[in-house]
Amino acid sequence: ELALEREELRELEEGEFFLHELVGFTVVRTNGEPVGLVETSYETGAQLLLGVTAGDREVLIPFGRQLVMDVDREGRRIVIDPPPGLLED
Repeated sequence: ELALEREELRELEEGEFFLHELVGFTVVRTNGEPVGLVETSYETGAQLLLGVTAGDREVLIPFGRQLVMDVDREGRRIVIDPPPGLLED
């Protein structure tokens, strides 16, 4: 486990995030429909995935510009535009 004091972290550029910051964010569709809550993240090498609790299951949502329309730090909210089938059981 690697740990740093918050003061030791570098300044982030516009549109950058530390993964730990996203835990607890609410995920909603572009129409405002709630999807779930970010519980964790997975770095697969090819892509970063958010582990989102949606009801009684975990949904893996790619964290990239194609799906993520907005990240509102103050509102602790991520707006996504998922392709058909991504959120279905």
